Amino acid sequence: MQQVTEAINESISTLTEMRQIISPYLPPPVLALIQTIDHHPQISAYIPHEPSITILLSIFTIYTFATLVKIFSFGGKAIEGLDNDEPEDNVLAFVHNQQQHEQYKESVILFGPCGAGKSLLFHKLTSSSSKEMVQTVMSLKANVMIQNNCRLVDYPGHAILSSKLPSLFLKGKGATSIRAIFVVDSTKSLSEAGSVLYSLLTNQDVVEGWNNNTHDEKLNIVIACNKSDISTAKNWRRIKIQLKNEVDKLKKISGSCDNNGGEMDGHGEDGTGKDTGTTSKRQFQMTGKGVDLEDLSKNGISGIKLSFMSLSAKNGDGMKELEAFFTEGKVLADNSSILKSRR
Repeated sequence: MQQVTEAINESISTLTEMRQIISPYLPPPVLALIQTIDHHPQISAYIPHEPSITILLSIFTIYTFATLVKIFSFGGKAIEGLDNDEPEDNVLAFVHNQQQHEQYKESVILFGPCGAGKSLLFHKLTSSSSKEMVQTVMSLKANVMIQNNCRLVDYPGHAILSSKLPSLFLKGKGATSIRAIFVVDSTKSLSEAGSVLYSLLTNQDVVEGWNNNTHDEKLNIVIACNKSDISTAKNWRRIKIQLKNEVDKLKKISGSCDNNGGEMDGHGEDGTGKDTGTTSKRQFQMTGKGVDLEDLSKNGISGIKLSFMSLSAKNGDGMKELEAFFTEGKVLADNSSILKSRR
C-alpha cells in the first residue's frame, strides 16, 4: 500500500511540475480556464489533484490512440495514396486496362465532388451483378464495372484528380461516352460542385468536340441531387438555381481575368505540344450575359444537355429512372414527381 501511495504522490508531483512548466507559455484566457477547472467544486470532487492537466492528458491520449487505430485499420493506404507525388498517373489505369481487354458498347461517367454518394450509387446501379464481380479500388482511382454491354466509370471526386476528368468526355478521340451522371450532395454548399461543372463546360476540347459533332449526338448529363431523404435536402429546382449562380460567378471571374490580358496556350501539360494524355489548358469562353443551364446553346455550348432530378441512393427514390438512363440511354426531363414525397 505504501508503494501505491508513493506512486500516486509521484504522479501528482509530475502533473504539478508539468503545469508549472507550460503555464508561462500559455495565453491569459487559457490560464484563466485552467484556474476555473482546478477550482471548480464538482470537477475537483472527481479529480482532486491537478484536474486541468489530467483532462488535457486524457484528451491527448484518446486522440493519439484513435489516430493509431485509423492508420493501422486502413493499413496506411489512405496516407500512401495522398502522399503520392503523381496521383493522377494511375487514376485511370484500370479504365485504360479495360479498354484494351473488355468489350462494351458505350460508357457512362459517374462523377462529382467527394462525399456526394457516388460510390453507393455506383454499387446500386451495378447491384444485379454478384459481389465477386464488383471491383473495389482505392478512392484515388476510378471504379469500373461493365454490365449489359455498358461500362460505368466511377471517377473519384478528389480535387487533385480533376484535370484527368475531361479526357473521358473527349469526342472524336476514342471516347464512347454520350451520357454522364453528375452527383451532388443536396444537403451541402454547391461551391465545389459548381467549380467541377464549370471546369467541364469551359474545357475547349470537350465543348468544341461535341459542338462540331456531325452525328446529331449530344453529351447528356443528368445532375442527380442525392440525399433527398434527408430533411435538410434541397430539391432539384433550388439546386439548379444555386448551381447556375455558382457557374455564373466563375464565368464573371474568368471574364475579368481575360480582360486583364490572361491567356492560356494550347499545348499539353508538358508545354511541348506533345499528347500528354490529358486535355489542353485552353479555356472555352461561354457567350451570353448569364449562364442558362436549361439551354446551354445560349452560352455557345450546343453539344451538351443538362437535366436535373432529385434522388436518394440510400432509400431508392429516383433509382428506377436513373437506371433507365444508365442502361437504355433514356434522357430524363427535369422532374421531381418521381419521388414519393415532393418538396
